[in-house]
Amino acid sequence: MPLILLVLFGHPRPATAQAGQAAPSVQMEPLEMGTLATGRRMTINVWFPKGKCAAEQEKPLCLADGAVTNKVVVLSHGAMGSARGLSWIGEKLAAVGFVVLGINHFGEASIYGAETQDPRATALIWQRPQDISAVLDQFSAQPIFQKNVNWSNVVAIGHSSGGQTAAMLAGATFDLQRLTEYCASEQSKGDLSCNYGSNRASAPDTFKKQFSASQRDARVKMVVMLDPALGSAVQPESLRKVKIPTLVAGALNNDFLPWPQHGLRYATEIPNAKTNLLKGHEGHFIFLTACRHPTKVMGVALCEDRQGVDRKATQDALADTLIKFVRAHNDVFVAQETAD
Repeated sequence: MPLILLVLFGHPRPATAQAGQAAPSVQMEPLEMGTLATGRRMTINVWFPKGKCAAEQEKPLCLADGAVTNKVVVLSHGAMGSARGLSWIGEKLAAVGFVVLGINHFGEASIYGAETQDPRATALIWQRPQDISAVLDQFSAQPIFQKNVNWSNVVAIGHSSGGQTAAMLAGATFDLQRLTEYCASEQSKGDLSCNYGSNRASAPDTFKKQFSASQRDARVKMVVMLDPALGSAVQPESLRKVKIPTLVAGALNNDFLPWPQHGLRYATEIPNAKTNLLKGHEGHFIFLTACRHPTKVMGVALCEDRQGVDRKATQDALADTLIKFVRAHNDVFVAQETAD
């Protein structure tokens, strides 16, 4: 199925460069992929270091000569969010050479139209990793750049529900009964994630089976979870089998997802996972691109941080950590097949 290139920004963004080198241009392009093999619609945002290609170049996107082609980064947004909410990550990573794909999960992202958004889609957790696997399948068969890119060496980065999605691609599985019991307990007080899917106990067996099924994709060789959700339902034994490099970032004084019940569970159970814990007054939405609208989710502002929190400074520091992490293991994981 042909890809339709839609230009969202008329001018590429400038990017930083190493001393003595010309600054590459970072460009973001949305790609309409039509209907995936899963039957779901897909539009992605692609951030990349833009090169100079001949006008007759067949591929729609032109990578810079120094672009990293031995791995790609995939971003998964939080519940009812969109790829543009993680644009700060796409821009930072593309500025140092990486190809970054921002997934817009159908049923949640507004890019498909308000009439397609349905909060009930957040409960269909298996659809999110399947979106990513299907996108990788399509790009493996139909490249989008003039250079060969290794679509089988993937770094999955996600925020909130996107963090849980990254974990699923690494092999994490979930138990609906565990979630139901947690949300009915005193331990869940203050955990706003329990406001999603209040009819869990009456879910049919087919739903429970899909909810707990493995969605592991061996092409994912590294994962980054930014304040990941669903830690209360994760099956610890599945996390102990995760052998790929993992970074879990979170906010200790969380205003949405309590760190001990979510991020900490991933960080504790995944062998050798690295942790980046913000210990000030940063909240759950510190990981979203800076914004100015008054939107609130369950009473928590998306754009307005608590007093004393500098979102840009926090993200600049976190970006340095992400870049170092994503750059690591270049030789180890390029050709390695992860054991099932």
